[in-house]
Amino acid sequence: MKELYVFCEGQTEQGFCKRLLQPYFFPDHAGKVHPIRIAHSRKKGRISRGCVNKYQPVQQIPDYEGDKTTVGPDVTEYIGMEKLMISCEHFREWVTTIAIRLQQM
Repeated sequence: MKELYVFCEGQTEQGFCKRLLQPYFFPDHAGKVHPIRIAHSRKKGRISRGCVNKYQPVQQIPDYEGDKTTVGPDVTEYIGMEKLMISCEHFREWVTTIAIRLQQM
């Protein structure tokens, strides 16, 4: 079984890994994506994990109550991997690199 460990800034990214990357890379369940939440910066002695409360695109959704960690994965799942890869070159390159390395395992 192949395993992919993804270091994430926060809960939104963890949800993204579980709901989009897992089925994309392992549709036949021959592998597992392990999102690992990490602290990535310190500000005034406090560790930031990347949580953003004012997330412009998500705020446009009706009934959005300010919790990107809940709504963010829903939005990205609705948009879909193919559309994300078309609209974001860096994301496409990242996913392609991972896919190639998984094939080499």
